[in-house]
Amino acid sequence: MILGIETATSALSVALVEKGGILRSMRHDATNAHDELLAPLCRDILQEHGSTAGDLTGIAVSAGPGSFTGLRIGLAVAKGMALALDIPLALVPTLDSLAFAASRAVSVEMHEELLVLLPSRKNEMYAAAYEFARNSWTTRSPVSVLHTEEIEAAIKKCAYIAGYASADILDVAQREHVTPLENITADATYIALLGEEMLSRGEAADTDTCEPLYVQQFEVKQAKHTLFRRKETDGD
Repeated sequence: MILGIETATSALSVALVEKGGILRSMRHDATNAHDELLAPLCRDILQEHGSTAGDLTGIAVSAGPGSFTGLRIGLAVAKGMALALDIPLALVPTLDSLAFAASRAVSVEMHEELLVLLPSRKNEMYAAAYEFARNSWTTRSPVSVLHTEEIEAAIKKCAYIAGYASADILDVAQREHVTPLENITADATYIALLGEEMLSRGEAADTDTCEPLYVQQFEVKQAKHTLFRRKETDGD
């Protein structure tokens, strides 16, 4: 059973998956409260599912890009759990999870180009291009930071956009006859499902050296909470 953690945006979410199936997910829309809410949310989802930390076989965490502070908090908790429970950790690129979500949300049979967007600083967006169809996707370009005028140029090359688009971006998409995919947002369910696939291929992160994918420079802020003690027996 894999626990997924998503802290790249203002919305915090966790999810449990196993063998490609979604067992449970929980979400909390609370800006700047990830350090206070993440540990209790992880405990709550396990409790509601009738499981303990000892039932987990892996952890998957959103690797970024995204909120600098959110990413640090998510990775700190995920690394702490993986080390304490002696289970592998998967770092899932945040924009990949959005492309994965888009591929599950459409009935497109032919491969089309998809532009995934995530907010960065003012007048900037994190962006990556993918070729996708129903239930499949491949990366076409690495994550980059695009300014307003560059976003418009990137949209013109795509058939679909997904992720976080402002009204201005949606106006450009409409003008260019590009289809926006609605309700595709960062969510721990997709992080957990992709993380499970990565771990099945042996793509575990090195917990001693792994870092978030920031893309831009950041200011260091410390997470306030740790999570689980080392795995105990008899479901404690």
